[in-house]
Amino acid sequence: MTAHWQLSWLPARHLTREQARAGMELDEILSDPAIVEDEAAHLWAADLATRLGIGVERAVLLLARRLAQRMAEDAIRS
Repeated sequence: MTAHWQLSWLPARHLTREQARAGMELDEILSDPAIVEDEAAHLWAADLATRLGIGVERAVLLLARRLAQRMAEDAIRS
């Protein structure tokens, strides 16, 4: 039996362990404002997104949507 992994910002996808790790790394890269203009980081992000079968732009949108959702959930709890 093969284990499936999921990411909170990509919940509809069943991922391999390697893809899940790539998704977590991609989240870290895209969430770090200190590397906004780092060309190497952009290339790495593109590679990681490719491993997930999505584009970087799509990843940014999905991550932003998940962040907004978390913020709304936190506001409800407060």
